[in-house]
Amino acid sequence: MKPLARLALLCLFVAPAAQAGPFVGSTLSADRASLVVRTADESFPAPKTEAEQRGFDQPQVSSDGKFVGWVALETSCCTSYPLPITLVLLRDDRSLFRFDEGLPIWAWKFEQGGTVAFRQRTTHGTSTVTYNLIRIRDRKLIGQYECFSEDASSETPRVPNWVWSIADECPVRPAGR
Repeated sequence: MKPLARLALLCLFVAPAAQAGPFVGSTLSADRASLVVRTADESFPAPKTEAEQRGFDQPQVSSDGKFVGWVALETSCCTSYPLPITLVLLRDDRSLFRFDEGLPIWAWKFEQGGTVAFRQRTTHGTSTVTYNLIRIRDRKLIGQYECFSEDASSETPRVPNWVWSIADECPVRPAGR
């Protein structure tokens, strides 16, 4: 194929993604097997990114519309149901960012400054609950808070503000706050 023809063919595939515009929403099927992502101009199925992926959960769009994200539900050796293992972010240029930190991701949220926060812990029993704040562009951990799921004592260290939007276990606001 001649260089000019190759360039024209490449433009056919790159141009639509570059001009896609911001994400405006997503629709998760009732059985969580599929997720449709929407921009102002188009809708398309979210890609399955994991070999053992069985579905999608917790879809969100960033406040600036540059990202849409979800948690990939994956088969597990030890449960009869899929677990939320990998956080996947799709940028408006169609590049993917994956966060697979080992433990299930039970909640997550886009935060300020191009960051994402998520809460992880084991599937069953009492355990350490880990809250991570990660910068998206380079996947760098910039904040972490850990607590023990059965410890609701008032001696808990100061809880960072970014934890509260995804807090479910451990963080207890002191009286009067």
